[in-house]
Amino acid sequence: MSQPNKKPVVTSFLPAGDAQQQLQRLLDVSPEVICSCDAEGKFLVVSAAAKETWGYDPQELAGAFLMDLIVPEDRERSQWKGNLLSQESSIRYFQNHCICKDGSVVPMSWSAQRDPETGITYCIAKDARAKAQGEQKVLYYEQKLFRAYKLGRIGWWEWDVVRDIIDVSDELYEIYGLDKKIHPVVTTDLYRSLVHPDDLYKVNDAIEENRIKAQHQYSHRMIKPSGELIYVLHHIEAVKDANGNILHVLGVTRDITESKQAEITLRQSEQRLITILESIGDGFIALDKNWIVTYWNRKAEELLNRKREDILGKNIRDEYNDPVTQQFYARYETAFRENKAVHFEEHYAGAGVWVGVSAYPSPDGLSIYFKDITEQKNAQETLRISNQRYELALKATSDVIWDLDLQTQTIYWGESFRKMFGHTSISEVSDSATWRQLVHTADIDRVEKSLKDVINSTQNNWSAEYRFRRANGNYAYVLDKSFLIRNKEGKAMRMVGAMQDITQQKESETAIRLSEERFRLLFYQSPTPKWMFKGDTLQIVEVNEAALRLFGYTKEEFLQLSLHDLVIDDDGFDQDIITEEKLSRYKDIVLQQKKNGDVFSLEVTSQPIELPTGRHFIVIGDDVTEKIALQQMVLEEKYAAQKEVAKAIINTQENERSEIAKELHDNVNQLLTTAKLYIENINYYPEQKETFAQKGIDMIQKSISEIRSLSKQLVTPVINDIGFKATIDELLEHYSAMNLFHIDLSYNLEEPHLEKGMQLTIYRIIQEQMNNIVKYAKASVVQITVHACRQSLEVIISDNGVGFDKRKTTKGLGLKNMKNRAEVYKGDFRIRSTEGSGTVVQVTFPFQTETNQHAEKSKEQ
Repeated sequence: MSQPNKKPVVTSFLPAGDAQQQLQRLLDVSPEVICSCDAEGKFLVVSAAAKETWGYDPQELAGAFLMDLIVPEDRERSQWKGNLLSQESSIRYFQNHCICKDGSVVPMSWSAQRDPETGITYCIAKDARAKAQGEQKVLYYEQKLFRAYKLGRIGWWEWDVVRDIIDVSDELYEIYGLDKKIHPVVTTDLYRSLVHPDDLYKVNDAIEENRIKAQHQYSHRMIKPSGELIYVLHHIEAVKDANGNILHVLGVTRDITESKQAEITLRQSEQRLITILESIGDGFIALDKNWIVTYWNRKAEELLNRKREDILGKNIRDEYNDPVTQQFYARYETAFRENKAVHFEEHYAGAGVWVGVSAYPSPDGLSIYFKDITEQKNAQETLRISNQRYELALKATSDVIWDLDLQTQTIYWGESFRKMFGHTSISEVSDSATWRQLVHTADIDRVEKSLKDVINSTQNNWSAEYRFRRANGNYAYVLDKSFLIRNKEGKAMRMVGAMQDITQQKESETAIRLSEERFRLLFYQSPTPKWMFKGDTLQIVEVNEAALRLFGYTKEEFLQLSLHDLVIDDDGFDQDIITEEKLSRYKDIVLQQKKNGDVFSLEVTSQPIELPTGRHFIVIGDDVTEKIALQQMVLEEKYAAQKEVAKAIINTQENERSEIAKELHDNVNQLLTTAKLYIENINYYPEQKETFAQKGIDMIQKSISEIRSLSKQLVTPVINDIGFKATIDELLEHYSAMNLFHIDLSYNLEEPHLEKGMQLTIYRIIQEQMNNIVKYAKASVVQITVHACRQSLEVIISDNGVGFDKRKTTKGLGLKNMKNRAEVYKGDFRIRSTEGSGTVVQVTFPFQTETNQHAEKSKEQ
């Protein structure tokens, strides 16, 4: 507001006329609150926008204190910012929160300038609600910055006039850009060297001012050693002796570069009205009734990329005549025609932004305010996507999401509540008493106590397991987890949680516990020797009475042993070679030693079992000493006559037995066991009878298919009927049909000169390795070569699969089987493989082609 007897200055940008009338019209149509306050902070003039923004009529605020309108937690910071006006003349875009007439709180953005002549402060208050949500994170860091600044980001200094030494704080070193190591002492000469040459007179004037006034302030420019120009403000106080001589000068220095630059910008304004219009964050355009532009502020220049000198006095419809602006003009015509304000949002392609427009008609024309709302639009879209994700998450999860207001004890249930528990009569919003009635009476006291303990503590997480009643009267076991939301004082205000149905898990735990009890009975009461050891250390941890009787140890003695202590020949149990995979399907006859030193043969079978302390293995033993002795006698009697035959038959039979046992145990037996479990579950879960029956049938069908496949692999191929190569082709077609890899066959062999036994051996070796590739290799290409050289026949099977480390991989039945078959015909069996580089199996048999046979006979003749 102007002082009495002072006329407002009319800028050259305004048309001739009454500037006071223009100013009043501006106040009436501005969407932002424009006000003025006296030196005590009381409102003098308030624009009409206060009604829409705060709910107060301008007359209600006249004479009221501005600080009473600000929320208590922002008053100290706002008062501090207001005090800076006495030093900086203006502030821009300062944010705080104001209390509306209806008690609601609205975020505001303030720009203010103080008139040093009248002491009146002129303010523009902008409703910052549209940006508040997107700026919460930025505001958090601004508040942190403010606290840091308040706690000591101002440098202090003390000038000892007598010694001409200036003691300065570390912050002042930072402000001046000085290195304390280079300048451990600051002198007046050093200080003057930093002062801008054109401002040295201000320093001299300040020194003279010290002699007159005890306290005063002054500002000037400084040039840092880096060349950066800054503005500083000094608040100083001179300490004098009894004679008035200055002894010390105490000072506080602040870097006011930013505020000084803003002050310089404001001083460029020629008139108070222009200052107000130029300081608002919105673009402003004034049109007369003929669409002639009478005002074009700085923000309009920025948003529309058009200088005011190029547009003032021109018809805006002639200057902007594209299809997009026609939509704007249609809204403006509505404002002219109906004589009422219009508000709309539109995308302005010319600037590539979204703008929010408010147009206010008047007798003289139209006042248009527009602002960039692109960030707001983006924030709204982000919020929409976030809400959509939250809704989808609620639909996707089977957990019951709930939200409890601890002040009103009102609880909101998510959509899954009714689906999980069937309580269709309970609404989505109910009180906590409803929840309490549904918790099992034996659990409610425990759960409520744990809940109260967390609420009354400083913890933010709570969880509990309890029983919760379904609509049908049955109880479900639930795991309930929540997060507490507290206010600034640490008081718990809300709890947001998720309730998970763990009934099946609890029932499984009960079933496991019963299963463990049955296992103990079968283990300890069995007449067959059994013991258990840890998979990683081979240390024995359990043993039954039958094993103690067999070995002659007490239980305490036996539990001190490891697997190595029982085995005489423990090559097969070398800890560096043995693997859990081998132990999982291990079955063999090993030499054991009793406590009295007797050695006997024991057929052992190991089976893995998972316990809370890790993987263990149960060993079942069968004393086969007499059986082996009898077998040995028979073998020795027949060995002389059937050495070669027995060598092939025994190796082949043992390998095939192991393979059959492995296939039946690891595959068919597991499928049948699973089918058995599904059938047994029909008695426990009759409501899932059809599901379990179908799954059991599927498992049995898979077992039949596996047995057929196993039988087909064991049946001797009909080489005599279709020939050796055709038999190999038929075998490879079986694997090609799996569509796991591409197979290349290179075959160069004269079949009539290859005896049938060797043909069968080669066939089995190829079949065994192809099975290995299918199970383990993960290959894409397999190459097979059957080639007769001058003195040998080579069979090479290679793949580009994952390979393996021969040092770590045990010798499985497949590899042993191939090697044994090759040795029957004096073949050399070799395998090459490394991890990641595939595998090559090469078998070389001594062999003579028809040509070589004739050559040998010629030599003999």
